[in-house]
Amino acid sequence: MEKIEKYRNFDKPIHCVYVYLIGEYMSCYIGRTKELNERDLSHRRGRKHKDGSVTYDGLYQFCKEHNIEIPKPIIIENNITGIKSLELEDYWVNQYKSLGWNVLNKAKTGIKSGSLGHVKIWDYESCKEECKKYRTRAELKENSFGCYEVCLTMGWLDEFISEWGKHKNGYWLIKKNVLDECKKYTNISDFAHKSPGAYKSAKRNGWLNELPFSKYTPVELPFDEVWDYYQKCGNINETIKHFKTSHQRLKKLFEENGKQMGNHGKKDPLPEEIPEIVKLYENGMPGREIERRFNISRKRIPKVVKEYYDKRTEEN
Repeated sequence: MEKIEKYRNFDKPIHCVYVYLIGEYMSCYIGRTKELNERDLSHRRGRKHKDGSVTYDGLYQFCKEHNIEIPKPIIIENNITGIKSLELEDYWVNQYKSLGWNVLNKAKTGIKSGSLGHVKIWDYESCKEECKKYRTRAELKENSFGCYEVCLTMGWLDEFISEWGKHKNGYWLIKKNVLDECKKYTNISDFAHKSPGAYKSAKRNGWLNELPFSKYTPVELPFDEVWDYYQKCGNINETIKHFKTSHQRLKKLFEENGKQMGNHGKKDPLPEEIPEIVKLYENGMPGREIERRFNISRKRIPKVVKEYYDKRTEEN
């Protein structure tokens, strides 16, 4: 495989340009993709991000504002390359604008700024230049994941960045070097992610308990205080972070006091909430949504419904 070969190949004629037409409002949305069904779902459901948030594009917001259904997409250009799809997407946006249509696209279109254009095409030379900015692979991965992914796939990492930095073999076998390295970081996760060689050596040689991170400092946890905080926030990771402990220690603490993590701080429903829960459940509302709305476990919902009808039967 030649090193000038590009990892992201946009030359295959598998892309298309599509349009959503809302004739009664003289409005439209133009886009490009290689997976129209998936893109259509994204327009209708929004795009979910890693942090759990969901964003909606101009098409969704316009249809919601006017209380109308999103129409079906119409393919206006098909079997074209990725680069060509950027050109034609921009062409059709300008074409509809010139005809007096209200174009709902928010993002810019075109070769350098379209929905594909913001993705840099990493080749051998551009990857080589990018790697010069970083000392370790971990730094490259954190700051330029696209470049890291391509280098990993193409086998260029050994050439561009030496194995986990510029230290000679055996550097992390020296305890002092490991302890000095960990002082650069505020927590064990940061240390493991940004200096994996030092972290692995500490773990392999049994030095983790000697690191200056409070996560590995054995301190007594006040159960009542921990459990109360967990019940209020309903999030195990937040509880671990707040008390600067580990998942394993927290689980052991709960088990010693007859509690479990599984309910994630969920509560029993209040009597006045039960009729509404039953109604929503029977009307087909997903258990996840009921759980979020009333802060009760999804596994508890069928039992709540059964207990509700059992009680009504007894009263009659």
